[in-house]
Amino acid sequence: MGVPVSLPGPPPDLTGPEPGHPEEAGAASNPVWTRPGSLNYPESLRGFGSVVCPLLAGFSLAAIATIVTSGNQPPLAAGAVAALAAAVGLLLFAMQVAILALARNSSPSDILMWRPEATVSEEELQHARAVQAADLAETTRLGWLSFRAYGAGLVAFLLGVVLLMIPDRWNLGWAIGLGASSGALLIELWWLAAN
Repeated sequence: MGVPVSLPGPPPDLTGPEPGHPEEAGAASNPVWTRPGSLNYPESLRGFGSVVCPLLAGFSLAAIATIVTSGNQPPLAAGAVAALAAAVGLLLFAMQVAILALARNSSPSDILMWRPEATVSEEELQHARAVQAADLAETTRLGWLSFRAYGAGLVAFLLGVVLLMIPDRWNLGWAIGLGASSGALLIELWWLAAN
């Protein structure tokens, strides 16, 4: 299986630099626009919401179909199907919420493109800043929800794989497969607890 792919949670501070990174000398203490703690945050949402979640959900569905139609099921097939079904639901939810979060992600350039009057009016600029800050707060809230659902979905997916790797008769190949998938599950649990 390999090491699970996880993405960091939402930016911890919406208005300043990432924790542990001092502001550059001379940087504005009151920026014009609200900034995310991580400038690649929308790209992280886009990557896992449009690629990773659908791919793992599709694999889970294919695995469920294979298990339930097989005449020779593994001993813990029912538990594996339940875990994989939970993974499908959580991953699809994460995908949908990531799409909603991205739909609310408006950059300052987007706002100025649709509100050009903000370039010549202080009042309109203040309104545009408020809109951008509200959009970023909503993107962050939805992104956090999406990342959490993704993490739970990945744990359910890996649990389903672990349950599928427990055979009737043991050999070295099964033991290695179970060890690798169990290791991936433990690493993912550690990653979620640490982040």
